[in-house]
Amino acid sequence: MRKLTLTILFLFLSVSIVSADDYIDMVKKGNKAFAEKKYSEALDFYRSAEPELPGSAEIEYNLGGALYQKGNFPEAVERYKKALNTTDLNLEGQAHYNLGNTYFKMEDYQNAITSYQDYLMINPEDLDAKKNLELARKMLKEQMKNQEGEQGEQDKNQEKQDQEKDQQQQDGQDQQGDENQKQDQQGEQDDQKQDEQQGDKKDGEDGKSEAEKQKEKEQKAAEERKKQELAGKVMSKEDAERILNSIKNDEEKQQKKLRKKVYNQKEYYGNDW
Repeated sequence: MRKLTLTILFLFLSVSIVSADDYIDMVKKGNKAFAEKKYSEALDFYRSAEPELPGSAEIEYNLGGALYQKGNFPEAVERYKKALNTTDLNLEGQAHYNLGNTYFKMEDYQNAITSYQDYLMINPEDLDAKKNLELARKMLKEQMKNQEGEQGEQDKNQEKQDQEKDQQQQDGQDQQGDENQKQDQQGEQDDQKQDEQQGDKKDGEDGKSEAEKQKEKEQKAAEERKKQELAGKVMSKEDAERILNSIKNDEEKQQKKLRKKVYNQKEYYGNDW
């Protein structure tokens, strides 16, 4: 890229002789330090000269050059922009050119292209500016391509993260489903085991012999009769037999009496007199 053009200011002779001499002296010293690549010293000299003619396009341009060499590109851009406020077409062109260089360093290729184009409107035959313009366009395309690739990579990473998140959620749901299924299976096994135990118990009861079943029935019947006897609802078998025997004996005695009476009547032949 083209070296920065330095402007030595001899145009402001309308100021006082002392101020003009001091101003010119500071600018000369700044230019000398710049040529010796003592950019910090050059910057100090230019800043010392600035109060004498604040807003001067020429001093703004020189300040921009020193800041550019020190790597302070953002402030250099501001100084070069102020230097564009001039009626000196050559100075305006140099400000556009070096502004393009500064944007290029900042990888702001779109603004670099614009600055080189503005310069070529003033100096259309400048081959260096044309080369820089084409290089800035090439770098812009690569930058956009890289940005698209980075965006695609970011989208890919985001999609991967989303898929991993969805998979984690699905795994959590599957795990919960497996737990529920295990609980259901365990419940079914417990129910089945309980049914089997109840079935075994019933089978054990059904496997009793007829004699055992009959004995249980008799025991239950005896218990029931005992309860009824206590309640006074039925009499015992022995009491029933005793009552029946008593009734039978009474009937036999009564029959004997009747038979005896009839017999006595048949045997009586006498008269009452």
